[in-house]
Amino acid sequence: MLYVNPLDTIAARAKNFTQSDRTKMAFRELEHVFSYMVLQEMRKTVPHNDLFGDSQMRKVVDGWLDDALSKKWAASGQLGIAQQMADQLRVNQSQQALQKQLAASGKSL
Repeated sequence: MLYVNPLDTIAARAKNFTQSDRTKMAFRELEHVFSYMVLQEMRKTVPHNDLFGDSQMRKVVDGWLDDALSKKWAASGQLGIAQQMADQLRVNQSQQALQKQLAASGKSL
């Protein structure tokens, strides 16, 4: 059960976040979703036992735990996925700007 806080987007609009800030929030949220999915897939590989059972409530609690862990991982930036995406976006934007300048001057790469 993945939880995305809808108030984060409302707060971003209310505080007049820049496009860069909103992009960072989106990358962080994507890192959250990705790490949640990784945890869910990892959990599928663990054999079930009789000690904890395999009830629906157990699955819900495991989902909450996975969501909390993935949110902390994304907030800490330790996985580095959001940072890599931001770096790649910056490189792509600079390349596009260079291509536009070259096209305007009549040159090509």
